[in-house]
Amino acid sequence: MNDMGSDLRTETRPDPGLSAILLVLRRHWQFPTVGVVLGLATALVILHAVRPRFDAYLQIVPVERSGETVSRNLAGLASLAGINIRNEPISQFHLTLEILAGRDVAAEIAANKALMRRMFADEWDDRAQVWRPRPDAFRSLKKAAKALLAIPVREWSPPDDADVQDYLDRRLTLEENKQRGVATIILRDPDPDLARDLLVATYAAADRHLRQRADARAEAYIGYLAKKLSEVTLAEHRAALAEALAEQERLLMMARSGQPFAAEPLGAVTVTDRPTWPPVLLVLAAGLVAGGLAGASAALLLDQARRPLPNEREP
Repeated sequence: MNDMGSDLRTETRPDPGLSAILLVLRRHWQFPTVGVVLGLATALVILHAVRPRFDAYLQIVPVERSGETVSRNLAGLASLAGINIRNEPISQFHLTLEILAGRDVAAEIAANKALMRRMFADEWDDRAQVWRPRPDAFRSLKKAAKALLAIPVREWSPPDDADVQDYLDRRLTLEENKQRGVATIILRDPDPDLARDLLVATYAAADRHLRQRADARAEAYIGYLAKKLSEVTLAEHRAALAEALAEQERLLMMARSGQPFAAEPLGAVTVTDRPTWPPVLLVLAAGLVAGGLAGASAALLLDQARRPLPNEREP
C-alpha cells in the first residue's frame, strides 16, 4: 500500500514552479552573476565602440500670410474669368518639411565643397586635395559576395547629390506639433559643429528652393493674368482678375524680399551639450537584463541536465 502511495505521489507531482526555479538559481548563483557581469561588459564595449552623436535642432513655424489667397481663394476668383489656376494641395510650410531631405536640397548641399569635405571626411584626402575610397579591408570580399548573389556592384565615385540625400535621410528627423503649428527639425551627427552647420545649410536650401519655385510661378501667373485682364470686359470678371493679380504680385514680393518664405525659425539652431546617442542607460539596462537571462537559462539547463532520468516503469 505504501509503495502504491509513493508511486501515486511521484506520478501526480506537479511541474516545478517559480519557487523551484528560484531554488535552482540560488543553488547555481554563479551563472546569473557571471551572465550579468558579461552582459554589462558587452554593453560597455558597445558604448565605447559606437561613436557618440549629438543633436542639432531648429524649431520653425509657418510664415504669417494675410489671406493666403493663392491656396484658397485664387482658384475660385480666377475661375469666374474662365482661368484654371491649380489650387495648392499642400501648404508651403509642409512643402518645406517634405523637401528637406529631397534631391533638390541635396544637390545644393553637394555644391558646397567645404561642407562636403566635412560630411565625407573619411573619403577626402586633405593633403592631396582629392577624393579617395574610404579604407575598407573587406572591399574585395564584399564585391565577390555581391557578384555571387547577383547584386549589382556600384563602383566607387566621389560623393554626389545622391550620397548627400542618403546622408540626410539617415540623420534628419522631423517632429511636428500640429496643435501648436510648430515643427522641429533634428539632425544627428557625431560632429556637433557639423550637425549645426549642416542643419542651417539644409533649412536655407529648402527655403531658397521654395522661394525660387514660388517666384517663377508667380511671375508666370502675373503675365498670364495681365494678358487676360486686357482682354476681359465684364466688370465682375475684371474685378476677380485684378484681385488675383494683386495676390500674385504680393507673393512675388514675398519671394524676392529675402525674408523666410515658407517657414520661419524660432531662434537659432541649438546643439545638445551631451551626446544623445547611444542611450547609455538603455544599453546598460539591456546588457544587464540580457546577461542575467542568459545566465539564468544556463543554470536551469545545467540543473535539468544533471537530474537523473526517471526509471521506466515495467509493464
